[in-house]
Amino acid sequence: MARIINFPHQEKAKPRRIRDEPQTQTTGVPSPLPVRVLWVVVVLLWPLLKWVMALDCIVQLLLAMYRWHTTPLLAVWTFAAHFGALCALTYFVAVYQPKGL
Repeated sequence: MARIINFPHQEKAKPRRIRDEPQTQTTGVPSPLPVRVLWVVVVLLWPLLKWVMALDCIVQLLLAMYRWHTTPLLAVWTFAAHFGALCALTYFVAVYQPKGL
């Protein structure tokens, strides 16, 4: 038979009361009206917009791979710009929330 070793029993510690700190809210200036309106419009159109932009990025990537042998590599920069715009809008919708909404 296996020998079972019981570890020392630890008494439950009494929960310590943490002092309630009043949360300081930053009363910043609300975001400008055009930014708030743009955010609302982009958030409402986001389900359709992300698919359109993702397909556009795929097309730009395929074009960049097809035109890779050209000297100035302009297709690569075009793809990078489109992909950067998709990433920026994803951040704008997912993380950013304008003050005053």
